[in-house]
Amino acid sequence: MTLKITQVDPRAVRHLPTRNPNVMEPATFEALVASIQTDGFLQPILVVEEDGGFTLIDGVHRCKASAQAGLDTIPAVVAPDRARAEILRIALNRMRGELDLSEVGRQMQHLIETGFTSDELALTGFAPWEVAALLENVGTMDEDTDLGGADVAPAPNKPKTYSLNFRFESESHRARVKETLEGLGDGDAIEGLEVALDAAEPGWRK
Repeated sequence: MTLKITQVDPRAVRHLPTRNPNVMEPATFEALVASIQTDGFLQPILVVEEDGGFTLIDGVHRCKASAQAGLDTIPAVVAPDRARAEILRIALNRMRGELDLSEVGRQMQHLIETGFTSDELALTGFAPWEVAALLENVGTMDEDTDLGGADVAPAPNKPKTYSLNFRFESESHRARVKETLEGLGDGDAIEGLEVALDAAEPGWRK
């Protein structure tokens, strides 16, 4: 398979009529625009050349964000035909891996310690409340950690915290849970989770 790289106008490429399976929140899109304005366009889109122009196969958000950022051209990988391009798109989306959020938090903490600001961390695409949550969970010490014989006073008792992962069938479900959780104040944790689950999947109690 022969691939080539060219420059394309992000406003001129044709978009597929099918729905993009990669859903992006408006705040994340704005962070993408800011990232492109700050550091430039770093990851080529995937296109196929047909009917005298280019059809966009992968990189819808990057393409739209680069246009909004004011770029005249962006790099694009050109696949030899539509079928091969579709296979590449599926492969690229499937093999991206998953974020280890604990490691992301440690890397953010390192950036803070080396002088980065919260505004600069916003370029990562994480919302401020997400950054705060990731940083809050950094540096928690395991009870069995070897302190090297140091004379350290016992830490005061802290309430135990737990992390739960939810998988949702749609972006609308996830958005409803997020909105509900953000609206919760201090109170009973179990009741709060039940409210969140009610928002995500009415009838889950049945």
